[in-house]
Amino acid sequence: MSTAAAEALAQQELQQFENSLDHARAVAAVYYDAERELLRIVSESLAARLGEPEWEGVRFAEIRELRRQADRVVARLERLSDKLVTTGVNTAWRRGVKRAMTDLSHLGNAKGIGQGQGVIELARQTVQRVHSVHIGALRTTEDVYSQVIAQVAGRALAGAETREQATKRALDMFARKGIAGFTDSSGRSWSMGSYTEMAVRTAMSRAAVDGHLSTLQENGVDLVIVSRLPFTCERCDFWEGKILTQAGSIGWRQELSYVSDEMVDVLVEGTVEQARTAGLMHPGCGHNLRAYLPGATKRPPVQRHPAGYRDMQKMRRTERDLRAARRQASVALDKTDRDRAEVRANRLTNQIHELAEDKRLPVRTDRQKAKVLPRSLETRSDEELAALLGQHADDEPAVKRITQVLEERDQERERDRDEQVTSALRELPEDYSQVTEEQILELVQRFSAAGDDVALERLLAELDRREQNPNWRYDVEETAEDRAVAELLDSGTDPLEAYAIVYGLDPEVMRREEARAHVESQRLPGETLDQVVRRLYDEWLEIHYVAAERYTRGVLVTAEGRRQGVDGRSLLSGPAARAMKWASDELKAWWEQHPRMTLTEFRAQALGRDSDKRAARRTREDRR
Repeated sequence: MSTAAAEALAQQELQQFENSLDHARAVAAVYYDAERELLRIVSESLAARLGEPEWEGVRFAEIRELRRQADRVVARLERLSDKLVTTGVNTAWRRGVKRAMTDLSHLGNAKGIGQGQGVIELARQTVQRVHSVHIGALRTTEDVYSQVIAQVAGRALAGAETREQATKRALDMFARKGIAGFTDSSGRSWSMGSYTEMAVRTAMSRAAVDGHLSTLQENGVDLVIVSRLPFTCERCDFWEGKILTQAGSIGWRQELSYVSDEMVDVLVEGTVEQARTAGLMHPGCGHNLRAYLPGATKRPPVQRHPAGYRDMQKMRRTERDLRAARRQASVALDKTDRDRAEVRANRLTNQIHELAEDKRLPVRTDRQKAKVLPRSLETRSDEELAALLGQHADDEPAVKRITQVLEERDQERERDRDEQVTSALRELPEDYSQVTEEQILELVQRFSAAGDDVALERLLAELDRREQNPNWRYDVEETAEDRAVAELLDSGTDPLEAYAIVYGLDPEVMRREEARAHVESQRLPGETLDQVVRRLYDEWLEIHYVAAERYTRGVLVTAEGRRQGVDGRSLLSGPAARAMKWASDELKAWWEQHPRMTLTEFRAQALGRDSDKRAARRTREDRR
């Protein structure tokens, strides 16, 4: 292969990697936009206070209004992210299958496979993982507001700054950091957008590889070869161009050539699982696996790009700085500060263009402000809109236009579902006791055949409600409080908090009472409350052990821990330092979504006693 051809191939590989991340960028774009919106809400709430003669502490009415607006933003996030994440994972799976079919095309009889339960479960887990930042976002929004007020009050009282100066400084500091979405085991804090992009990238990479490997296995191909990238990180460098096995033995093997009847020697240098465990296919990794056909497949040439891995890292740092500058512009209290932040954002944008041109990095279309969106967004499919959203992720007006189309489309689907359910229920007698099983079965079969699981769930929920309350009439018996609770639920407020707001109750007290009632209901004759909690904790540990073992495929402990006989089950409880020392990377990843909980913390949640909460607080402080 000539130098020019090798360079062209390297550029093509790099461009394919960039294009494959469009869905992850689309999800991140939605979260970055929400992050700016949440900070803007805090900024406007604080700006309204600047003219007041007295700067007192946080007021409940302000927090309630802040929470209401933040709930609205997060509810919008949930609607958009569900569709984008699911579409992204499914698209990645299909891309992996298509790549495998391309690898096998000259075999003549290659067969594809459909999506199985595995990719459906992966999409569901990714949606849950992305949603895990929502509670933190709501809490952080309130915390930012409260902390700014406390800092401003202290510095203004000491005469160090005016209230306006202190407010600007505090808001600017929080804007640089962003809304925290997750803190990993090393203590690094991820912003909402960064964490969700990482989570979706990881899931899409896994779906693409799993779809590829499953198709190869279905066609009897065991060996794969790792691609080469123009630049790579230290974790992946060792595996570039190496031949791996999915389920066979490693070392030198004799394999039948695909182009003759001769046997050829093949050096298999590891399993796919070993390579993944060692770091290959990490979040943001651009490598892929291709079918290795002995005698036919040639190893990819070693060609380095003018840019290096550090240049890519520099590009990402500049992108993060650009997002921080845009957040600062969104919280600016006056035009001067806003203009200053926008000038910095423009300067960083130019730096990105210069770095891309200097190092011949592919310039993503989301950095090209000159490129305009297509006019006919309404005619584009959901997948096409997600790709456009990823390509224009740093163009705030474009993000708003695309997400508006997605929201309108989603709202139209919701109206259609409601109309379908309402129309179907009109076919039944008003007196539910007169409804036959055949009528119910016919409706369920009709909705099942339509393939809309959400509409089917709503139909079943409504049928269940009418069965439990055959004579209930909402238009006669519903109270003003019922309607107020329903409105809060529609805006995305937690059900318990919605009830507490309407009836003037403390949600934390209600949670404790609910948890205590559950413990009491599980009490066996002669058991003390502490004994019940211990038994429930053991049951909880067993459930989590089974789930963790399934997620990690049995790899709960590091290689060194296995050599020393560390039991994976013991890591789910007990001292955090020991758990983090011996836990595998897979188990740590699982803990990100399902945090460890000691017996002390479990007891505090279950019983809510002050002594238990103090003990749990000490446990968390010791963990830090």
